Amino acid sequence: MIGDTGTQTQAIVSGNIDAAVLPYSYGDIAKRAGARSLADAGALKLVYQATVMCSLKDSPTVNTETMTALVKGLIESLLYILEPGNKRDVAAILKRNLRLSKDEDGEAAARVAQLQMPNIEVGLNLDAWKTVRRLVARINPKVQEADLDQVMITSITQNLETSGFMAEMRKRLPR
Repeated sequence: MIGDTGTQTQAIVSGNIDAAVLPYSYGDIAKRAGARSLADAGALKLVYQATVMCSLKDSPTVNTETMTALVKGLIESLLYILEPGNKRDVAAILKRNLRLSKDEDGEAAARVAQLQMPNIEVGLNLDAWKTVRRLVARINPKVQEADLDQVMITSITQNLETSGFMAEMRKRLPR
C-alpha cells in the first residue's frame, strides 16, 4: 500500500505503480487515463460484506448508546444518498471529500454510492462473513478458527428492528 486511495489513483495514472484495488469512482478516473480493469468485484456475484464498523470489545469510549447513534446516523445518511432529489448535493459532497477534481467524477461517485448501497439493510450478514473468513484463512489459516458469534455484535441492529426504527426508515426509502 502506497497511500490513500487518491494517492494510489495518481500513481496508477502516472505509471508509478502497475496495479491497485480502487473503488469505482477512482477506478473510473484511472480507466479514463488509460488503465484497464482487471476485475470488477461488484460483478462477481458473490456475497461479500466489506464495510464494517470496528472497535475494541472492552473499549470504555464505545458503548451501546454510541454505537446505536452511529448506526442510526449511517442509516439516515443512506436515505439521503438514495433520495433522487439529493443527487447533486451527494455528488458535491463526494467530490469534495474524495478530493475529486472534476464534477463528472463526483457524479460517478454518487452513482456508484447508490449502486453499492441500494438499501438501508446494515445488519451483519453471517454468510458474507463466513466467505471473508474462508478467503482470509487462505493467507492465515488461524482465521478459520475465529468464532464469528464471539466477534460480531448483532444486538444494535436487532434493537433497531425491535424498536420499530428500521420499519420507519424503510417507509422513507425512495421507490
